[in-house]
Amino acid sequence: EYLSALFQLSDTNGDGVLQPDEFERMLELSGFKLSTTRVKRLLSSADVNHDGLIEWREFIPVALKMAEEAQMKRAAR
Repeated sequence: EYLSALFQLSDTNGDGVLQPDEFERMLELSGFKLSTTRVKRLLSSADVNHDGLIEWREFIPVALKMAEEAQMKRAAR
């Protein structure tokens, strides 16, 4: 539910996909402080069909991976 809400809130133009700028803004609002290079890598790895957009089914794996990495960093502190 959380990921669905996050995706919907990030889809500011309501077209059902995340544009690169929407994806980057979502990362910022979620508290991820990532370099431009890291954001581009995430976009590239998430965009499985290479259309320049992040669809819901593409969003799930990358969102789960990021959440897992964040949790691991918190646990290491």
